[in-house]
Amino acid sequence: DFSEFPSKFMELLQCCVAAADEDAPKFSASLNSAPEGTFLSVVETNQFKNLTHMKLEFRAGNDTAVKKYLAKELERAKEERDCLQAEVIGQDKRLMETEA
Repeated sequence: DFSEFPSKFMELLQCCVAAADEDAPKFSASLNSAPEGTFLSVVETNQFKNLTHMKLEFRAGNDTAVKKYLAKELERAKEERDCLQAEVIGQDKRLMETEA
């Protein structure tokens, strides 16, 4: 399920970090840059083979796409801030009413 992707991705990276000091790590993460692209791979190694759990391709964004993404994220952050401010104001009002 795609909704579990972030937590599963973090689990894989934590496995890589935990295995980093081992002589023969079971999990490893590598960032490879080549003419055909840049890839982040998470690989599990066992006695039979190297199993790639994930291979993510990184692509450069063009100026328009990056600005559109950043504008959307800024708008989302402002909306979240406004909701939190409204919640704080509501809590303040309730506190004042209970003190009165």
